[in-house]
Amino acid sequence: MNKHVNFEDIIFTLNTRIRMLSDLLLLDIDTELFFQKSIDDLKFIGFVLETLTEKLIANPDFPNREREADNILDAEWQFNRLLSKFAGESSPFSAALFPELRGHISGLLTDSNTRCLAIDKFNTPLKHYQPEAVVSQAELSGLLKGV
Repeated sequence: MNKHVNFEDIIFTLNTRIRMLSDLLLLDIDTELFFQKSIDDLKFIGFVLETLTEKLIANPDFPNREREADNILDAEWQFNRLLSKFAGESSPFSAALFPELRGHISGLLTDSNTRCLAIDKFNTPLKHYQPEAVVSQAELSGLLKGV
């Protein structure tokens, strides 16, 4: 993978894939033709989210880390919704037709929840930020003496 990772473009692409798979669940398709590819796509989305999370956590000085963490968490939320739709009763990929689906979805949900917890832990402020005083205490005292 490139050293410079454009999180925004990657997350945009993931969200597009998530929408595509979500739309797939609304169509009247031959599920046997699309089942394995859909599972592979879900695994790929999980893999990319894992990679982004690792890169973010590995670098505490990551520029715009709060924004990127929020973007990843939003993508994880979209991914979780998609996984729930796949596992839902109205899904064309029902567990009755594809019993192995439950195992795939369960593993992907567990991994997603683990990533979300790791990002939340990483994203908590390490120290409380106190803005630097514009006027030093000595300068302020000198100014007030003249009043």
